[in-house]
Order: sequence, then C-alpha cells, then structure tokens
Amino acid sequence: MAWLEQKNSGTYHVVFRIGEEKLRRSLKTKCLNEASSRQNRIEENLRLVEAGRLEIPDDSDLVTFLLSDGKLNQQVRVPKRTRIGKLYNLYVDSLPEDSMEDNSLSTASIHMQHMAKNLPANLELRDLATEDLQTYINDRAKQPGQFGKNVSSTTIRKELVR
Repeated sequence: MAWLEQKNSGTYHVVFRIGEEKLRRSLKTKCLNEASSRQNRIEENLRLVEAGRLEIPDDSDLVTFLLSDGKLNQQVRVPKRTRIGKLYNLYVDSLPEDSMEDNSLSTASIHMQHMAKNLPANLELRDLATEDLQTYINDRAKQPGQFGKNVSSTTIRKELVR
C-alpha cells in the first residue's frame, strides 16, 4: 500500500513499504489528481511484483522502476552540455600537469581563439555539424596568414585537431 504526503511546499511525495524498507520519493507535482495517478501506478506495479509478473532488477532504483512501469532502472540523467566557447578550458584542464610546453600551450590558445572568432561561442558541441566545420575551413582558408599568404591547410588542420 502506498500513500501520499504533502510537504510544506505543496509538493506531493509518495511513500510505501516493500519488505521492511520504507521508501519515499517526491512526485514533483502539487496537483492531487496527478499525484494520485502516480500513487495508483506504484500500487499496481507492487501487485505485479508480488504476483511475480514484474521482476525488480538488483541494481535498479526501485521507485523509478515502479513509476516507469518497469521500463527504467535508474533516474534519467541529462547529459552535460559543452559549448564551443568552453572547449579550450576543458582541453587545458584535461591535460596532465607539465605534459605540454608553455609555447605549445600558447599556440593551442591562439588556435582556439581563431575557432572562437569563427564559430559561435554558445554553439553546443553536440549540435556542431559537418557543414559548420566545412564553413569554418572555407572561411579560415580565405583569411590572411603569415608572410602575406592565406592561412595554410596545415594550420587549419591543427586548429581542428586541438
């Protein structure tokens, strides 16, 4: 048997016992109808477990498992978003200490500054498309480099690899 508790914030929590363990989870709603619906789902899934029609995996988050009708074993985790503007800092932070000479680090910084000028800093890495990179390459190849020549393909490759 599961029951609802309403906290001071107005948010409902579902509470139930399974075996000797008492479990509680916020339902993240202030609506009684929605909370009751989730409570009923948990009670139905507990009956299925008792009847042997639903098996709880050993490594699962029990409340999430019951709320999802046995589809999820753990709470959903939102992947961390990485933006182009923060890529250089992540790169430098990932390097072991003293693994790169100062002048090489300085060169990498220059390459990243060129990328930051030509790609939107708020662009998420997972949204970066092949077309974005090709546009970067085309634009960068037209920019002036050293000795009055345009930026070389070698330099552009180094910028993309870092």
